[in-house]
Amino acid sequence: DASIDARERPNGASFHIKNVVDYAQAYGIRGNDNVTRIPVCLEIGNDVSTDLIVSIESKLNNAQASSGVLNFTVSGSFYRTSDGEIVSVYGLSGSFEYDGNDTEITGKDSYHRPTLTDWSGTSKTSTDKVEPYSISILKGDYVLYYKNKENNTAWIKIAVSESGMYSVGGDYVSYEVN
Repeated sequence: DASIDARERPNGASFHIKNVVDYAQAYGIRGNDNVTRIPVCLEIGNDVSTDLIVSIESKLNNAQASSGVLNFTVSGSFYRTSDGEIVSVYGLSGSFEYDGNDTEITGKDSYHRPTLTDWSGTSKTSTDKVEPYSISILKGDYVLYYKNKENNTAWIKIAVSESGMYSVGGDYVSYEVN
């Protein structure tokens, strides 16, 4: 069941994507070179919103598709809701190998760079393994600061199972900063 679930709250927003390739095909979103790109737009609070592009590249190791590699790139920008000015860019990328019995994260990276004066940001990457299902999870944590005060926190998670099933999700919390 392919779906994108995006929810906005008074103090933030969240999104969750399952079976993105099926979703893209159902809605006529075309990928090139076996890459599927899904746009996600969220209004986080009164001051800041975010745009994300979730890209997935799938490489099968054999015709039965019981093993392969999934490469993910989630890139986004935080922007001022009032004028659309981008205040920072951020992202998470990871490579996952699966073989039907196990999954492994073979590459990972995250970044968060300010693009406007008075704004700054941090990023942290972590991994987790959920047994007995052999699900590998890559998580990026982001903090956005305005004039050295915390303005927004966010996380993005990518999870891949031993059979190549995956989901991508994130959560954002906004603070009123005076």
